[in-house]
Amino acid sequence: MSDLPPEAFDNQIGMFLRDLPRGTVAELTDFAVAYWDGRQVVYAYLRDDRPEQIEEEFDLSDCVWIELQKPTTMVS
Repeated sequence: MSDLPPEAFDNQIGMFLRDLPRGTVAELTDFAVAYWDGRQVVYAYLRDDRPEQIEEEFDLSDCVWIELQKPTTMVS
């Protein structure tokens, strides 16, 4: 994934998430996830004190892309 630009990653993860059951998230890191909201991929940081809850959403193009370039896991 190291050569994959953010736009291509967004397109690919969107294709995966659209076809999976509602509520499925892709764990990007220990502190960030992505999910399909019915129209687009939404990226979100998780809370430190309650990692099952979203702290805030973020724009993939605004974050440090290198930090997120790790293997991704799908969770239902």
